Amino acid sequence: MASTGELVATPRPATLKNVA
Repeated sequence: MASTGELVATPRPATLKNVA
């Protein structure tokens, strides 16, 4: 899973996909 820092640094659809 991506870290919180990555989520904030990457505001993109890919982030949501990683979380899902």
